[in-house]
Amino acid sequence: MTIQLDRLPFAYALPTRSLFTRDFVLVCAATFCFFFCHHLLTPVFTAYLEQHHWHGQVLGAMLAALMVASLVTRPFVGKQADEWDKRRLLIGGALLVMLCPVLYTVSAHPAVMLPIRLVHGIGFAMFYVAASSYLADLVPQAHRGEGISYFSNAMKLATAISPALGVLLLNGHWMQPVFWLASAMAFVALLLVLQLRPVQPPLPSSDSALPAARNKGRLFNRPAFYPGLIMATNSMVFGVLMPFMPLIAGEKQLSAIFLFYPVYALSLMLSRGATGPLSDRYGRVSVIVPGMTLVIVSLWGLAAANHPVWFLGFSALYGFGAGTVQPSLIAMAVDRSREDERGSAMATFTMCNDTGIALGMYAMGAVGAQVGYSEALGLTSLVVLAGWLVFVWRERQGVLAWAKAMLSTGTVCSASQCPDSNKGGIKQ
Repeated sequence: MTIQLDRLPFAYALPTRSLFTRDFVLVCAATFCFFFCHHLLTPVFTAYLEQHHWHGQVLGAMLAALMVASLVTRPFVGKQADEWDKRRLLIGGALLVMLCPVLYTVSAHPAVMLPIRLVHGIGFAMFYVAASSYLADLVPQAHRGEGISYFSNAMKLATAISPALGVLLLNGHWMQPVFWLASAMAFVALLLVLQLRPVQPPLPSSDSALPAARNKGRLFNRPAFYPGLIMATNSMVFGVLMPFMPLIAGEKQLSAIFLFYPVYALSLMLSRGATGPLSDRYGRVSVIVPGMTLVIVSLWGLAAANHPVWFLGFSALYGFGAGTVQPSLIAMAVDRSREDERGSAMATFTMCNDTGIALGMYAMGAVGAQVGYSEALGLTSLVVLAGWLVFVWRERQGVLAWAKAMLSTGTVCSASQCPDSNKGGIKQ
């Protein structure tokens, strides 16, 4: 029985280059500006279309066109990210997204709006995949989980601020300036990515445990699909909670529902900052399993809670669990992929994530109307539970090793130094 003191949190120190480099700060700042632009338009664009007499299925189809274009083009973008300088995709994506908000104001005719919406989706896919894969190449392996956590927080901070600002400006009858502000934020993102320096990931070593060029040139990355599938079972919850929370609260007659969003966002960002380094030190399993457990418990609590205090408490618990799971699964997808396949890995993973969100929205609309939205929320926990069971079974060796380490019967090591960083960070 051995627990190495230099691997414990209070004494953790690995000889590695710094995480907070100039390029790391630039790509996180650019990502914040880019997603600020994207989510600023989300509530305003719907109101803009309704103002021009768009309703029903036509309105829904136009809103969905961006996501459809993004999902369809993402595998091709991932393939190019493996073959090109990722900065070219970052610049192209930021440029397209900068132009689209202004073009929306030219005409609301479907023949004009639909091509712009599709181009917007392509630009979104280009930037999102390129930024994720650029960061994966940039971050030191020993700090991969921590770096991805900060990167994810940049996106989440923009998500927490910009929609509220968009609604505020919309209520003040400042609809037109919102589109210009969105273009301005994308322009700032463009200026930031222009300052990035090229980053060349280390070439796969000849003794690498990963098979040589198994996914080179392919549109889908098979090693990243498994973490992406687990992420889809979790992202379905996001698609259920975010748009349907007012209806869930209405069934429960809770008036303080507006507090759900800041409580969720704050706990999510705090959890990512705290648990990212833990996944690097003790392996991905040691963070993902408890995080998914918290998500399941929080969904049961949210479905049953009828008092605002309990409801907000379970909201915080959900934010902490969700914020723990996503960065670690992204890091696992990178761990399982070769250095020259990270573009396709990020494309596959993010496609699974967004597909889960879309399925959650669709399923909640269909099931919630039949059985009630609170009951449907409880049923959503079964999807996460299924993902939890699949993950625990697939990673059972790592889970058992991690459990033994918790009982002080193993040798704890960092994720980067373990023979298999996907199996819990425990040396047998």
